[in-house]
Amino acid sequence: MKIACTASYPNENQLRELGDNFYKVQDFGLIVGKEYLVLGLSYDIDSCWGNAITVSFFEDDHLVRAPIILFSITDPRVSRHWEARKAEDGSLSLWPALFYEDFFHDRLSDYEQEAREAFHKVYLLLDNEYT
Repeated sequence: MKIACTASYPNENQLRELGDNFYKVQDFGLIVGKEYLVLGLSYDIDSCWGNAITVSFFEDDHLVRAPIILFSITDPRVSRHWEARKAEDGSLSLWPALFYEDFFHDRLSDYEQEAREAFHKVYLLLDNEYT
């Protein structure tokens, strides 16, 4: 799945839809008009993203999540490498298996070499689905 950024921050109507738990001082670092490869989807309930479907993508050497309302879908094909998992609070995620490993996101953010190499392999698998 590929998406293009249509807005860098939710407008007032979108903020109401996201709900009171949306953390309003977030900066997603988005570039309007830029296309992103979606690495995963999540349906979040009462999280810092509010009640929203969020997309995960890689930008500026970081894994980023942002509400899908800030994007248009440019390629609707979903990855065959995604696995669905439901959390106890009812939230749902569709991510590559690697993303579910304990502390993977922390290790990736900490620039741990092994996590970075594993992430790069998964990224290439996902990206090659669209070439």
